[in-house]
Amino acid sequence: MVKKKVKLTIKQSIIFSLVVMMVASIFVYYFSTDSHVKVLSCKNNYYLSDSEVYDLANVSTKTRIYLMPSIILEKRVEKMPFVQSCDVSKKNRKLTFDVQEKLMVGYYVKDNKNYALCQDGSSIEIDEQYLNMIVHFPLLSNFNAKQRKQLCEQFQKHRKVLTRELIEKFAEIVPY
Repeated sequence: MVKKKVKLTIKQSIIFSLVVMMVASIFVYYFSTDSHVKVLSCKNNYYLSDSEVYDLANVSTKTRIYLMPSIILEKRVEKMPFVQSCDVSKKNRKLTFDVQEKLMVGYYVKDNKNYALCQDGSSIEIDEQYLNMIVHFPLLSNFNAKQRKQLCEQFQKHRKVLTRELIEKFAEIVPY
């Protein structure tokens, strides 16, 4: 058995050394605690709690901050029907979610299911796990579809006065 010696030029040796150092650096970074998120932050969320946003994004302090693209996290949170948009920023091992939620006018019951009525006129079925949210908006009793649409139009027309904080103070709205 004859062994061949591999001779590398200086240029090849430098390139090989750089590749080995990069692979070793990535390996060390991946297994170090410096790759993990240190702080999770959530702002502008009203209906969803911080932990619900983190669960939707599937993140924790064990998440590797630079190995998870922000756009993927944003899309995961935006799948929630109550969320209008989400922006994720990363800085100094801090992961910040800026969540913009849809404004809910109220909720109504149809065929033994609860639906949230958004200011834009759309209705969202409220899953059982999110039923605790209905304390933030009033029950819309005895409204038909046309009346709900007219109600949304008024909420859009007077959006500066009819804020989320004011809506939360109502327990029930009935047609008069």
